[in-house]
Amino acid sequence: MKPISFSHTPQPEFLSYEQVLEMCPISRQTIERMVKAGHFPRKAKLSARRVGFLKSEVDDWIAQRMGAHRQTRAPIVDPKHSNIKGLHNIFSRDPNLE
Repeated sequence: MKPISFSHTPQPEFLSYEQVLEMCPISRQTIERMVKAGHFPRKAKLSARRVGFLKSEVDDWIAQRMGAHRQTRAPIVDPKHSNIKGLHNIFSRDPNLE
């Protein structure tokens, strides 16, 4: 009987905290809180003193955040009713806003 070869099986890639912090501009403490709350991928214990995050899960989390960011739109500001100083001047070419 021929032994089963696992050389073609993709190996999961793990990221260290430092690598995750380079990818996500948030603090380590924030990541810890988000992991605990279930809002960030869980860490895997790789050895007695080493943890890692699955790269595919972190990539998916970033993609989801970017997707949510792209779906939000800035509110439409009505310069007639805005209390922002100078906004009226930006739109002063429109005679309806006078």
